[in-house]
Formats: sequence, C-alpha cells, structure tokens
Amino acid sequence: MNVVHGLKRIPRIKFPQRHLKPSEGAKQVENEADTFFFSNLNTTPKTTIGGKASLQPKRTPVSNEEMEAILVLGRLHLIIEMVWTSSLLRHSEYTHDSRFG
Repeated sequence: MNVVHGLKRIPRIKFPQRHLKPSEGAKQVENEADTFFFSNLNTTPKTTIGGKASLQPKRTPVSNEEMEAILVLGRLHLIIEMVWTSSLLRHSEYTHDSRFG
C-alpha cells in the first residue's frame, strides 16, 4: 500500500487579494494625493528618508580614524569583560554559599 494515499490532503490556504482595483473616481483622488505629497521627491533626493535606494543619499566611507576608534573600543570592551569576570570569580571564592553546591 502506498503511504502517500494514506495521508490526508492538506487544504490550500486562500489569501485575500491585497491589491483590488479601485474605481475610477478613487483612482483620480489617489493620483492627486500622490502628486501633492510626493511632488518634491525628485527635487530633493538628499533628504529622503524612505523609498528607492537610488534616491537615498550616498554613504560616506569610514575614515581610518573612525575604524581605529571602533577597533580600540572593541578591545577595551574585551579587557573590561575579562577583568569583570575574574573579579567575580575571585569574589565567589570568598563568599561561597553552601546552598549552591
């Protein structure tokens, strides 16, 4: 006997349509609203917050000083973590609680 025939068929999920075609009147109002709100989109591409990547401001490269500062702070974080962990271990030797093993 084939195992596939023994399984129940999983029903297909029907999702609602997301983009319904609006009526002509609503379409005209929508176009006017788009024109009003997005009319300055192409004139000021440097100040856009969202939208196409081509309209976003170009990223400035990270300078050597900024890269060095990032690396130094990363090392400093590791050193602080090592000191903190070792001080906790030393402190736990002196305050050993018998309830915890």
